[in-house]
Amino acid sequence: MCCCYCCLASSSLTVDNLKDVYDAVYPARDKWYVIGMGLKVAIGILDAIEADETSTNGRLLKTLQEWLQIGTDCSWATLKKVLESPMVGRNDIGQKLEALKYGRGN
Repeated sequence: MCCCYCCLASSSLTVDNLKDVYDAVYPARDKWYVIGMGLKVAIGILDAIEADETSTNGRLLKTLQEWLQIGTDCSWATLKKVLESPMVGRNDIGQKLEALKYGRGN
């Protein structure tokens, strides 16, 4: 398993990658719901997460876990696309993922 999301080119992510994915998305944790929508996590699941989890950190973690478990296009490329979408607007994170892909990140 890769350490710290350096395998952006890898085609598939699983729940085994949860920590790396969480670490990558953490700076955008306040956008957890919109990120979940972009990752095609069902609205009902997002609403249940919102009701069950009191912290933003917990909500983000559960959202990413759901995405990785349902397996809908789980890749770094998909995550990058969602983070850079107008609704999330975190191009900085997307650029960091891209830099790591080409070995330019720290």
